Amino acid sequence: MFMQKYNICTKNNVTYNGVQFTVTVNSTPLNLEDALIRMEARVSPLCPVVIDLSVGNGITIVDATNGVFKIDQQIFSITPGTYCYDIQITLKSGVVKTYISGKFIVSADISRG
Repeated sequence: MFMQKYNICTKNNVTYNGVQFTVTVNSTPLNLEDALIRMEARVSPLCPVVIDLSVGNGITIVDATNGVFKIDQQIFSITPGTYCYDIQITLKSGVVKTYISGKFIVSADISRG
């Protein structure tokens, strides 16, 4: 699999519904059993991390055998703007790959609840 580009859009301080991914390599699901999955978002690659998710902390492996995981439903409370992110997977064999990346776009909510 080549790295997939996927842009995430949400509003600041509003519940993001989450997103599910299926990772395949040469049309075969990647086995995520005992995998470590981490997502970081930053203003740019050299800036501090503004979002740091991992399995058990905002990411859930849904079906390890079939390569399915998700970013959980949650609220992001960060300054509106466009961030870059990627999702890195470390397999139990020790292989580390970045399979997904893109823009993490946070807009301001107009209504105040």
